[in-house]
Amino acid sequence: MKLTKSSALVFAASALAAPPLSSRQDAAGCDADVTLDASTNVFKKYTLHANTFYRQEVEAAVKDMTDSSLAAQAAKVADVGSFLWL
Repeated sequence: MKLTKSSALVFAASALAAPPLSSRQDAAGCDADVTLDASTNVFKKYTLHANTFYRQEVEAAVKDMTDSSLAAQAAKVADVGSFLWL
């Protein structure tokens, strides 16, 4: 895309006319400060369920492992709950 002198001037003028970033953030901000405590698990009240598709994938991979101790450890992963983020 070729940038002409007139389009560059229009772009610069619109950038200068925009309100400062801090005032836009203040307008959309929260009423109170948000604080997070790293020692608090906010997901503790939820139950994680093992994903059946993931379980099948893990079980198939375990069957292909020749090291029995590694296979036993890998099999435990099938019971780990997972999230689906939307």
